[in-house]
Amino acid sequence: MLEPLAAGSGRRVQFHVDTLVRDGRSWDWSRATTLEIILALPKDSPHRGDLAVVVEGVRCLRLTRPEGPRLTEAGLGRVVSPGNCLANPGNGRLEVTWSPRGQATTAIRTPPPLPWPLESCHCLLAGRIMGRQVGFPPDWDPGDASDQQWRHFLHRHHFLRALVAEHAQTRAANLEAAAVTAISDWITRHPVPLRSSGGCAPAWETLSTAWRLWEWLRVLPAMAAQPGFGRPNLNLLLRSAWEHAWHLMDHQGHPTNWALVEAAVLALAGLELDCFRDAPAWAGVGLERLSVQARRQFWSDGAHFELSPLYQAICLEALLTVDLALTARGLALPADVAGSVDLGLKYLRALRRPAGAWPALNDSWGLDQDYAAVLDLAQAAGRQGGAPEEGRDGPERGAGGAGRHFHRAGICLLGEVGASSGGNRLLLRAGPAGAAHAHDDALSLDVSLGGRPFVVDPGVSSYETNHGLTAHYRSLAAHSLPWMAGWSRSASDMTWSRRIASDQVSLTSAAAPGLEAASAAAWGPWAKSELAGVIFRGVVCCLGEYFVVRDHFRGRGIRQVEVGWQFAPGELEVAKDGLAAWLHGPQGVVGSLLGPGPGQGPELIRLEGCQDPLGGWVAKAGQDIPAAHLSHRLTAPLPLTLVWLLWPGRLEPGAAHLLPGDRPGAVHLRLDRPGGGWDELTWGPPRLAARSPTGLRQGAIRLVRHDQDRAPRLRQLSG
Repeated sequence: MLEPLAAGSGRRVQFHVDTLVRDGRSWDWSRATTLEIILALPKDSPHRGDLAVVVEGVRCLRLTRPEGPRLTEAGLGRVVSPGNCLANPGNGRLEVTWSPRGQATTAIRTPPPLPWPLESCHCLLAGRIMGRQVGFPPDWDPGDASDQQWRHFLHRHHFLRALVAEHAQTRAANLEAAAVTAISDWITRHPVPLRSSGGCAPAWETLSTAWRLWEWLRVLPAMAAQPGFGRPNLNLLLRSAWEHAWHLMDHQGHPTNWALVEAAVLALAGLELDCFRDAPAWAGVGLERLSVQARRQFWSDGAHFELSPLYQAICLEALLTVDLALTARGLALPADVAGSVDLGLKYLRALRRPAGAWPALNDSWGLDQDYAAVLDLAQAAGRQGGAPEEGRDGPERGAGGAGRHFHRAGICLLGEVGASSGGNRLLLRAGPAGAAHAHDDALSLDVSLGGRPFVVDPGVSSYETNHGLTAHYRSLAAHSLPWMAGWSRSASDMTWSRRIASDQVSLTSAAAPGLEAASAAAWGPWAKSELAGVIFRGVVCCLGEYFVVRDHFRGRGIRQVEVGWQFAPGELEVAKDGLAAWLHGPQGVVGSLLGPGPGQGPELIRLEGCQDPLGGWVAKAGQDIPAAHLSHRLTAPLPLTLVWLLWPGRLEPGAAHLLPGDRPGAVHLRLDRPGGGWDELTWGPPRLAARSPTGLRQGAIRLVRHDQDRAPRLRQLSG
């Protein structure tokens, strides 16, 4: 807490207990053992010498915190619009003539952004919430809950959705009463903090404040319509909601996705809680902030600057909810915000795997995250967001194919979704790192074969830094990518501006009938120096049927290089030489990974559910699930080229082999197809014409398909 102090004068410095927050925990003076005063001179101060400070004494005054909310029943009558208040109703209680409209509420089935399971109503009423036994109404500040992340989510009231959703089906009075009890208990125990900085520990942290009010606005229409809800409960909720809205007006949280969600909820408060005098101000300020954040956080290709499908979906849901509320009142989103929504929906839709879930890029929880409900919400709002084009399920696509290139995000998607095979889809991640939730995953892949996940981004199961796997999940060792020994490519070492800088992207793509290709480059460490080494990763989708991956390491001298592969959960079979692996799922072999080169066998490192060293884990449904991770390690002179084949189903190693190439980085691959015939792929070397995204050249590609009963068919891509 900062207090200005004039030179030569005394000052009584006061710290209210609500301002004392440490590591996300609120605490009081009884726990203080030392008091440290730090003096800082203004930058323009001419003073150059010693400072003398005299502390005359320290006094602590214990105050009794009142029950919440601080806005009294009488005060409610003064903040409600005159047309919405009956000052002296017959029963002696203030009556606000307001009822929730409900147009801004999203479907209860929209998944909340948490890694823990949402328990059934039976479990909730028995006191089990998000995997912990905390009673009901819950102990909002359990002493044994060392996981601060869990406490923050508890205060956001996502668990209310289960009660309201089942009540809509059964009309059971005890479920309505339980929701009212939980909200009322929280309100009475948590008055809005005084002299707050907006941090305020889990209860009134700005993002928790916004999420909780958003959840109340979701469930209020269903509850308020029930006879048992009652005037006292409505008034209590309105009093606290007024405090929530002003807390969001007074404080803005972190400049990440928080700022957009908080602005959206502030706008919603002004639109939905229109019985208050201050509602127009809330809506106006909220929409102004929302315009700023939408332009700032959504890039020109539709990607959100966190580069996480989870935060993409959260922010889109917030914008769509405001869109619905405005539409219900005959208003519209500002044009620039609406443009961000449409592009953002197109990007989110494109990332969807053939099986339906989304890749867990950056901090996106687990492999099973599904944001289809957000797309449904977009449809309800009349925004399709770039629905997939029809007629591109077959291999004979036109130039451009079904792949998508999002250059600002450094994401390229190749292959089919919804083909007769179930869908073969590859995502190449080229950078930038992303704003606050970045992983060290430049050049990583997420691949589905035959409609099933094969190579995956492992996700993350916790944000807590003391969680054993959090740092691992964010590291390059957990992803499917190439790197050189000695590189230090930690995104956490980068400044905020560098994490989202457009010059961190080196990505190019091209397509022609039957061929799609993308290439990216990474410099090491982060400085773009060829002396330190450059890694080129290129991928080709051949006729929508399989993928070829080329990793070309350029530099000087003998270097240790490594290529890692993180597989989806399943049983992994690995050949003795390590150059072939097959992932088995419940329906048989998902796919094959073949390394037809180089001639010398690499050192194979296989990890699955290991703690020392860490490796072989993926996140799913908030749990850490063992899943095989393979690394192929080589010490060899540079330049060096490694080639990999990803094939749906089972393919034996002898089916693919490299033919001699004429230049470093060039590929000449022959593949004998299991059904007869063969494919011959030639691929020119990659190069850098200039150190810029447009200066990256992936090399010309030529694919010839040989069948027994027809003439060879040629497919080509220029370099």
